[in-house]
Amino acid sequence: NLYVNSVKSWTTNIFAATNGGVFLSVNNGTSWVDKNSGLTNLTIRALYVNGTELFAGTEGGVFYSSNSGTNWTVKNSGLTNTAVYSIIIAGINLYAGTYGGGVFKSTNNASNWTAVNSGLGNKYVTGLSSNVLGTYIFASTFEGVYMTSNNGSNWVNKNQGFATESGVNRVLVTTTNVYAGTQGESVWKRNYTETIGIENIS
Repeated sequence: NLYVNSVKSWTTNIFAATNGGVFLSVNNGTSWVDKNSGLTNLTIRALYVNGTELFAGTEGGVFYSSNSGTNWTVKNSGLTNTAVYSIIIAGINLYAGTYGGGVFKSTNNASNWTAVNSGLGNKYVTGLSSNVLGTYIFASTFEGVYMTSNNGSNWVNKNQGFATESGVNRVLVTTTNVYAGTQGESVWKRNYTETIGIENIS
């Protein structure tokens, strides 16, 4: 049986990241074709789609495709932990959250990676999300939510207001709120401007 870890879309293309690789549907899910050529690890934990460019986070690191998944190449230079559970583009940088190694950043489209973990209290990063401009990045970890406002140079704990004893599986940023889904089967919400430290004084 296939387990779907992520579903992403771009125009008429729908991509599914599964424990058996990446699949593509061009007819709203009526039929699917696998897009695994070059993927040496088929346990896909995360997928980021930007036009025809795809980045896959797998148990074997990051893989990149420039042609909608037709071919993949591994992009692990500098990635000291290859269990990649989340991957996003924020601003002009690419970020990968790993299971036990924290967060890694690439400034050159995944050609090289650098760890950016200062202040990150837990390195089991299960999810990453950012605001539209990519100026604030949130990480969900086994010990709650962390945020960076300086491209990962340092992270600040943002657990005020909810219990984190069960860990956070995913974090989502919208224009108005930050949502955290926990292992305790709960969803927590916090005002976005309050979370990043902006207070309404009038």
